[in-house]
Amino acid sequence: MLTVNVTYTPTAVASCPEGFTESPDSPLGDKTLCTGPLGNLAEFKGVLTQSATIPYVEGVVYELGGRLDVGVDGGGGTCANVTPVVVLTIGAGVTIVGDSGDDYLLVNRCHRIEAAGTRDAPIVFTSRNDVAGTGDRESATGEWGGVVVLGNSVINRCDAPGARGGTIACENTVKGVTAPEAKYGGGYLGANSGTLEYVSVRHAGARLNAGLTLGGVGHGTTVEYVQVHNSSGDGVRVLGGSVNADHLVFTGNADEQLEMDEGSGSHIGYMVGVPRGGEGSDNGIEVRSVAPGVRPWTNAYVHHFTLLAPDNTRGSGIRVTAGAQPSFSKGIVVDGNVCLDYEESAGDGKPGYQSDYRYGSVNDPRFSKVLFDCGGGLVTTDTDNGDDPTEGRAAVNARGSNNAVASNTLDGFMPGSAERRVEVISSHHIGAFGPEETNTDNWAAGWTRDLLPEPCPAGTGDAGYDVDGERACSPRLP
Repeated sequence: MLTVNVTYTPTAVASCPEGFTESPDSPLGDKTLCTGPLGNLAEFKGVLTQSATIPYVEGVVYELGGRLDVGVDGGGGTCANVTPVVVLTIGAGVTIVGDSGDDYLLVNRCHRIEAAGTRDAPIVFTSRNDVAGTGDRESATGEWGGVVVLGNSVINRCDAPGARGGTIACENTVKGVTAPEAKYGGGYLGANSGTLEYVSVRHAGARLNAGLTLGGVGHGTTVEYVQVHNSSGDGVRVLGGSVNADHLVFTGNADEQLEMDEGSGSHIGYMVGVPRGGEGSDNGIEVRSVAPGVRPWTNAYVHHFTLLAPDNTRGSGIRVTAGAQPSFSKGIVVDGNVCLDYEESAGDGKPGYQSDYRYGSVNDPRFSKVLFDCGGGLVTTDTDNGDDPTEGRAAVNARGSNNAVASNTLDGFMPGSAERRVEVISSHHIGAFGPEETNTDNWAAGWTRDLLPEPCPAGTGDAGYDVDGERACSPRLP
């Protein structure tokens, strides 16, 4: 008889990086759970007053132990006299987890977060359950707080009596954040709150009602390649500010996928919004302000966007209300319910649609080169509750707008013939993805969660057909 001795070598357990300690709750699934010290803090909780770095180590995740503040609020103005500026740097590939609404990361005015992931190593903020793989991962929401980034850019909702929108004195507090409150706003358009790049925020929204909150964030801040997935509230809430953000993915969030308010003049480009479906979400995008005529107006610009919600039965693709006068360009709105909820209070709040800016006067929302395809019709019609279907249709049909109300011909997310007819210039396109991209090879592939089909395994390729609703892969011939 031949006897073969097999030696089993267990997989090495990752160790916390030098200077960090293993959490009493470790391991988490197959990961080592690590905590502080972090700068001046014994754990990932409290007010960070020294700049610090969270490094990537394979097999390690980091644990929020409660509210983690980056710096102490520096007030409005230009932050020129704030010293030291506290910077929290997060390495590419790092995962940070929370476990309740008390666990969240908050970056105060005049301080920064530098979270620069990569396509191959995104930075992930998620829940303990997600890493452990417990519960219904497909539908789980609100398992921890989220991420709040604040700045001293302009806002128009002031909590100080007598303060005027757009000035240093105009600031507001973040809902859900108490003891102490957190302020944002202050009149400086170029405010720099740091970098969020290749970042995924998952299963958040408890207490904060948004996965990611950007309050008074200025155009000195970098926000690109960011996903918010399965928030129990909004995906991203942009409160005032002047941030320019691009390549954004919002999936499965229970309220709006994107909400913009309080005088935001932000530019949002290359955005995908996919709600939960059925009654599970509200509007794809909602843009609002304080009221008609209150300056600075919420005149955000959203371009190259795809809102894909064919199974939606609640809310609308886009809602504009309360003095907002945004511009939407080169977009696709597919919704099982209604495309546009246009309220009487939108824009200047006056009867009659005005499509031109005249001498700086308040204007109405504008749409240009947008394809609308919605099972419940183009606009909401509940005039008893503030809808203005006449002005909503006028906005879509405005002279020179080149919008289309037609059946979509999307292949997954990729534009087809109907979408190409809306934008006939070959070098341009409507929607978040261009004609040279595919459903498996595009800017969102490789770092997002539950958006695109999984790529075929190495050595195989797309067979070109589905089996039981799943994409088939076939071996590549030599």
